[in-house]
Amino acid sequence: MLKEGSVSVEYPLIFVKPMWELILCIISYSGPVTFSVQSTILAELSNGHSCNNLDTIRTIKRVAEL
Repeated sequence: MLKEGSVSVEYPLIFVKPMWELILCIISYSGPVTFSVQSTILAELSNGHSCNNLDTIRTIKRVAEL
């Protein structure tokens, strides 16, 4: 992924978005966060959505768990 002297565009999303934003998304849930939910959060973040809205986060969790 990384080459000396150059920057690759193949960074995982977790390095592209602020780490704290992802952490806030995960800890905002009441209950355990499954891999499916984490994947959905990452997808939402990659689409430019924010996890500041708790109702939105809970909706994402419900959809991801279906």
